[in-house]
Amino acid sequence: MAKETKKQEELVNVEEMVNKSEAFLTNNKKTILGGLAAVVLLIAGVICYNNFISAPREEKAAEAMIQAEQWFKAGAYELALNGDSLGVMGFVAVADEYSNTKAGNLANAYAGMALAQLKKFGEAVEYLQDFSADDAVIAPAAMGTLGNCYAQLGEEEKAASTLVKAA
Repeated sequence: MAKETKKQEELVNVEEMVNKSEAFLTNNKKTILGGLAAVVLLIAGVICYNNFISAPREEKAAEAMIQAEQWFKAGAYELALNGDSLGVMGFVAVADEYSNTKAGNLANAYAGMALAQLKKFGEAVEYLQDFSADDAVIAPAAMGTLGNCYAQLGEEEKAASTLVKAA
């Protein structure tokens, strides 16, 4: 008998909870649907941004750097920095125009290293400080160049700590 009473109480509690849930959904239907619509629009917006804006900009930035990288490897640092009169972009222009892309970030490193080669250490520091990466190849090279620039500018403490980070 006690078990039956307990089961009936549980059924009443479950029924009461279902009724409360239905009432909540009925009373807040517009708010819930609005929230779901907002989430769907947000997700669609992120997907569209990534596919139609971010990815094409990243590709354009990478293409813009091809010639500058070749000039850098050949030791033509002025051309690599500023481009040529035919409209080929240099690292400075890529870093400025595509600053929110991976290629724009990489252009900061290249511009800083090219400026260091041209003994323009103050300018090199600005570009190298704007570069950020965690890879095992370019990040240490950029940090090492930054440390060397600090040393050339007479900032020995910054130079030492930066070179230790590079190592």
